[in-house]
Amino acid sequence: MVAICGFVLTLGMVNAADIFVGPGETYTTIQSAVTAANPFDIIIVRDGSYPENVNVNVNHLTIRSENGSGNCIVQATNSNDHVFEVIADRVNISGFTVENAIGEYAAGIYLYDAEHCNISNNIVPNTGLGIYLNATHNSVIDNNTVTNSGAGIGLENSTYSNVTNNKINNTNWGIALWQFSHFNRIINNTILNTIGVEMEYGIMGFAIEIMGSSGNLIDNNYISNTAASGDDAFAVGVFVAAYYGPANNNTITNNDIYNTTASGDNATGIGLYVNANNNKLINNNVRFNTLGIMLDNTSHTLIEENYVGLNDQFGIFIYLSDNNTLASNNANSNNCTGIYLGTSNNNNITDNTASQNSEIGICLDNSSDNFIYNNYFANTNNAFDNGNNIWNISLRNGTNIIGGSLLGGNYWSDYRGSDNNEDGFGDTMLPYNSSGGIQNGGDWLPLIKPSVFDTGAGTYPSISGTHNGTITPFYNSNVSKMYTYPCPNTGGHTESVKIWNSTNWNVTATWNGYVGDWHNLTFNESFVLYQNETYNYTIRTGSYPQIHHTDALPTENGWINCTAFVDVNGKIYEDWIPAIRLY
Repeated sequence: MVAICGFVLTLGMVNAADIFVGPGETYTTIQSAVTAANPFDIIIVRDGSYPENVNVNVNHLTIRSENGSGNCIVQATNSNDHVFEVIADRVNISGFTVENAIGEYAAGIYLYDAEHCNISNNIVPNTGLGIYLNATHNSVIDNNTVTNSGAGIGLENSTYSNVTNNKINNTNWGIALWQFSHFNRIINNTILNTIGVEMEYGIMGFAIEIMGSSGNLIDNNYISNTAASGDDAFAVGVFVAAYYGPANNNTITNNDIYNTTASGDNATGIGLYVNANNNKLINNNVRFNTLGIMLDNTSHTLIEENYVGLNDQFGIFIYLSDNNTLASNNANSNNCTGIYLGTSNNNNITDNTASQNSEIGICLDNSSDNFIYNNYFANTNNAFDNGNNIWNISLRNGTNIIGGSLLGGNYWSDYRGSDNNEDGFGDTMLPYNSSGGIQNGGDWLPLIKPSVFDTGAGTYPSISGTHNGTITPFYNSNVSKMYTYPCPNTGGHTESVKIWNSTNWNVTATWNGYVGDWHNLTFNESFVLYQNETYNYTIRTGSYPQIHHTDALPTENGWINCTAFVDVNGKIYEDWIPAIRLY
């Protein structure tokens, strides 16, 4: 007893005990050990199989296997009830295989109205619900494996918990946050082979679901092979919706979401789907899905720095959604459209790349007042727009998407205008309407890449002669001169050059001797080398110009190939390319 200020306090001492369960022990069932346990006891379960349903109502209790989940199996005797049911605080359960709770609402491990629990290193096969938290808070679900179950890990009305490093395979839901499950952290989980199941509204399968829950972090999860089959089937890698309540301020970041598909009439497979406001989708890798990222009736959501490519239909699909921001995403190589807006207004679309999409780079259908600037469009058809949208900002300082020092409009691979004042923006064909795809207005400040096609310096050995080959630029290049790289301490130069194309258009330049700027030749007229078109060249050199000893040379600006080089002695080569700069 301790006397403090006239009061007498009795301090109870905590005497934690290790309680062993198994054949030959005082307790042969886990339930009998739990019933006898006091707070802070540790129940250690010997190897073996234990057919029972265990109810845990003792606070500060640890229940663990002696030698891990492979050696200690707990099987529900009542398959419609939970194997472990926890209704106490600070309970730890680890190292078991937990099975046979096959009833639709039976869980392998079920926590209700609990705090600060830890469920770790368990294997949970063949259950209705793998691990389920109901009205449970501040808990840890770590490094468990759930297979062949209805739901892998579910949280309902549960907050501030960490779900980390779990492996979930062959379930109908991977990880679900339902009805007011706020401020949880879902990190570094692997969810494979989620399979849709018949629900009230159709056949559905979600790898990660956030339903009526806010403030959650979904980070660095690997999701693959989410599928649903049947008419109106709906499969989603990460699903966020404001059903039963708001689903705001969730952050979905650094996740890999692959191969989300659905088959059947009106079936949809979506990598990342949001039907809620004020969320962030950042730096996710969303590939090989039917559709990559979809916002549906959503506002004030940020889609930033995601790679959304190689999807079977759309990369990023914005529908009935206003006042969102799409920034610094790569929507490339999708089998339909890179970025699509349908009946969506007042969105900001900036710093994105949409390239090599099969149908259209960006499509705005029945959408207006969207702000689209500093994007990179390189597709066969770059844009469609039947609304009234803004395609550039006023000229201002800032690094643009092709590396220039000013911001204005967008880069268009099919823009054929000229930069007359060499400020990096087109001065003709304005406003640029993407070959008629933009029906109202267009881009008044289309970006133009620096007008250079440069092989870079070559090497020795070298000899003068005549080069024949082709040039295929990646970008439009405005050209008026050609520079020849000389070998050191030589007079290497070009004596004449001719460039032409299949229409018999051609330009020429001739050397004027060792006078003035003799390394540079000026063409008889300025011209444009257009992106992805192939041009022929004949270049006759003198002295010792630098050479690239290859038959095909990729550069930052395009390809240059050697057809044949005939040296001054008449010897023929097929792998000599002159080192030049066209500018």
